[in-house]
Parts: sequence; structure tokens; C-alpha cells
Amino acid sequence: MYLIISNNNEPGTLETLPKTDGLTILKETEFLNSDIQLDDATTYAITTEGVIGSVNKKTISETKLKATVLLKDKFLFRQTIAGLFSDYQFQSIKISDLPSLQVTNKMAVKPRKGFFGTGIRFIDRHSDLEKIQNEILAEITNNRKTFVNADNILSSEELLVEDYIGGSEYAVDMFYDRKGKPQLLNVYEHPTPKNEAYIHALYCSSRRTYKKIAPKAIDIFTKLNRILNVKNYIIHAEFKLDNDKFIPIEMNPLRLGGMGLGNMCYYSQGVNPYEYLIKGEAPDWQTIWNKNEHQDAVYNFLIAYNGATVDVNKTKPNISKLKQDLGEILGETHFDYQKNLVFGIFISRESEETMKNLKKIEFNDYFEEIELPGSKANPAQ
Repeated sequence: MYLIISNNNEPGTLETLPKTDGLTILKETEFLNSDIQLDDATTYAITTEGVIGSVNKKTISETKLKATVLLKDKFLFRQTIAGLFSDYQFQSIKISDLPSLQVTNKMAVKPRKGFFGTGIRFIDRHSDLEKIQNEILAEITNNRKTFVNADNILSSEELLVEDYIGGSEYAVDMFYDRKGKPQLLNVYEHPTPKNEAYIHALYCSSRRTYKKIAPKAIDIFTKLNRILNVKNYIIHAEFKLDNDKFIPIEMNPLRLGGMGLGNMCYYSQGVNPYEYLIKGEAPDWQTIWNKNEHQDAVYNFLIAYNGATVDVNKTKPNISKLKQDLGEILGETHFDYQKNLVFGIFISRESEETMKNLKKIEFNDYFEEIELPGSKANPAQ
């Protein structure tokens, strides 16, 4: 199995990656200069969508290449699954046409190709569409600077406009095995924190979530592959569950959950997802979740944001204080908060009760002033 990484990876994925026999890690330039060709029988993954263009160049499987193109483009993805959700309305428009859009119901607006929530807005008939257009353009322009081949990752001219989906959000890491059968590597609830500036802060897995979501996800993935017809193919998918409606929001091709989320199960339950990808089978999640030590646990993956209103040049995170508000720490990785939007990721064992408090988390509370040279030093953290 190949894991293709960027020269500039987002933090978390490699730092939390478990040692795996049979996994070959290649930098993008090294991969491009190799004689590797990605066919139907080859299992491969990426750590960031920034390398999708390079991977597509060396993909000789027409079905996999077509699937990657369809899944990455949110409008093409909606067209692909339209037959499964016939009452769901969507359209593609030019960003320049957004101010003249006729809106009657609540809608979601997002770039046709997106990354980490860039440019996503919710609109209704009261929205100032010209203001929203300017916000989206500024966000896209700024975030496209991060990528060399930005057109493969983040659209600059076209938007997907679609019905707003209410309900709770969930995510699934999965792959299609050598027979094209869907296999689940993990299932997560993705709660919305009280402060939506930290929208990606929380992902948690539990026995309850697995039992609730796994059958619904398998059903959709099975139907999807009647269209895609792929084998040995990885997807990180996001869904909304609104009453009895379980609808995909998006499916991210060729990767597991970002920033190390896909590795969470290694720290929580000793499940190395890459070992299962190499074997071509899923963990026996029913047996795992029925073990006494896991039955009532909620395993949380916390992306610790820089506080929304802090000045990172004048303040620093107090990691010890944050850890006091978490349960049993199973894994942690710290980042240079002055070079990233986050200062770390923390995997912890929680309960349904403690998760209620984490949903109220305010990262401003975990930053303190940096002592000036010559002043009394802060105590060790």
C-alpha cells in the first residue's frame, strides 16, 4: 500500500500515524518520479487533497480516476447520487451570479471543489448575497495561496447551491475492498460546538454512534458503488441525519479523516486502520464495541483551535489547563500555534456527560499572556 504525502502536509496525520508494515510512504515529488502506476488492484491513500492532481496523473484505473473526479467536485457528486435522493434540490452557479440568485428556502452555498470548510455559507431570503459573495471570494482567494495546484482543490469561480440539510452530523472512514464491498474503518459523531468558529473541533466515536450509523452508511456506500464500481478505494464521508433522512454532505476521495482523525482508533482501541487497508478487511467493530472497556466509552478527537479572539503574538496556549478539562488522555500532539490555526490535537476517553461540557468549549479561555523578557517566568506546564 502507498501513502502519498505532500511536501507541506497539514499537521497531525503523520505525527499520529502508527508504524505499519507494508505501508510505503512517498513524498509527492518522489511519487511522481517513480515508475509506480495506480491500477484497480493497488491500494493507496493521500494525507492531503493537495496531491490529488499528482495522484490522478499516475492513476491508470479509469474507474478510480472517474470516481475521484466525481467525488471531488461537489456538483458532479450531487448529480451522481441524484437518483438516490430525488427530492433534494441543487444547482451550480458562477460566483459572480450569487447576488442575483432567487432564494426562497434556506440553502447551503459552497465552492464546487472545497477544502476544510472554505467558503461555505448558509443563506435564506433575508441574506445579503452581495456581502456573502465578497466574503466567499476573499476566503477562497486567501486559502488558494496555500496550494500549488489550487484548481484541483478549491474552486475559484463556481459554487454549488443546495438544499440546507438539518439534523446531526456524522463522518465515516471507509474503503471498498478487492470485491467492491464497503468496509468501515471508523464512524464518528461530529457535534457542532457552541462557538461555531471552532466548527471542526470535535469528533467522537462510541458504541451508540456505531450502532446507529453503521447500517445506514453501509446501505448508501453499497448503492453508491453500483454507480462508481471501484475496488481498493478509500473515502472519508460526511453525512447529516435529520429524523429518518440520512443524506451525504460530501465524500472526500482517497483519504481518511484529516489531521490524524483517521488514526484515532489506534489510540482509542488499538485498531491500526492501515493494517486493515492492507489486509483488505474491516475491524470486527461489533466485537470491539461489546468489550467491557469500550461499551460505555466515548472517544473524542479534539482539534484545539487558537482562540477566536486571541493575538498569537502576545499570548500562548496553556496546555496543562486544557488537559485538566479533558478525560483520560490517550494521545496528544502539539503544533506551533503561531504557524497554524490550531495548537494541537488531543484524543481522550470521555463519557456522554463530559461531552456535554466539551461542546461548550471556548479556546480563548486556554490562552495566557506571554511574559516579556526579564519578567518572572511562567511555571512549567
